[in-house]
Amino acid sequence: MSAFVGEGISALTIAVIVTISVGLGFVNEFRAERSAVALHERLRHTAVVLRNGARSRIDVSGIVPGDVVILSVGAVVPADLRLIATTGLECDEGIVTGESSAVAKSTNAVAGAAALGDLTCCALMGTVVQAGSGTGLVVATGGDTEFGRIALGLDVQEPVTEFQRGLGQFSTFLLIIAVILTSSIFVAALLLGRPLIDSLLFSLAIAVGITPQLLPAVVSASLAAGSRRLARQKVLVKRVVCIEDLGDLDLLVTDKTGTLTTGSIRFDRALPIEGEDAERLSPRTARHRCGPPL
Repeated sequence: MSAFVGEGISALTIAVIVTISVGLGFVNEFRAERSAVALHERLRHTAVVLRNGARSRIDVSGIVPGDVVILSVGAVVPADLRLIATTGLECDEGIVTGESSAVAKSTNAVAGAAALGDLTCCALMGTVVQAGSGTGLVVATGGDTEFGRIALGLDVQEPVTEFQRGLGQFSTFLLIIAVILTSSIFVAALLLGRPLIDSLLFSLAIAVGITPQLLPAVVSASLAAGSRRLARQKVLVKRVVCIEDLGDLDLLVTDKTGTLTTGSIRFDRALPIEGEDAERLSPRTARHRCGPPL
């Protein structure tokens, strides 16, 4: 509107501010995305497959349905497999089912529409072989696997954070106030006999004056500064708008054991029941030694 009525300097100023605001957010998220891609490219996963009667180790991206994959302890299952031979095979399926306990696998078919955790005749992509060995036929790869469907489902739409929701509500409130004041002032100026162009320019000046043009730039700069501080602590922020919500957390509850923790118990020491100081066994002491409970 400023450019339309001949206010070139005002239009240029507003355009520069908007460009800077958008550019700050874009540059920071672009850098984070590139860093995540670089970290991902450094991890090269391979698998042992049986082709033409010979074993060969290939990149997991080259696996296709119909390949025969050989599994051993510590291997990450590269695709969804129908097991055709097992020897004490157990897989950690926490990444798919959330369960920390390893699942024993066999070649026996599972009847009916079984849940993911009950597919004992299959080895799912992304799970880890904890014990034994086995051989499986590739039935699905990439986005067609159970793990791939979960990943694609998370990538459909990014959720709106509370910070974005609050900022949107505040912007809507300012917009309503600006529209009401601008319209009222414009109508009042016309009723007082002011020229149309002068009335429009004055109303536009009022609207620009009550609108915080630097708000997006300030928000983007603050979030970018937060992402840089987190980066120095070796924390990679892919979405800078999540930083504000992270700072608002009072209590973080995680589930399950084995997904974000090791899921293992280590013997520390034995304490006699008789004659032991009650203070050493109290929950308060345990919290001090083991950290606050989640």
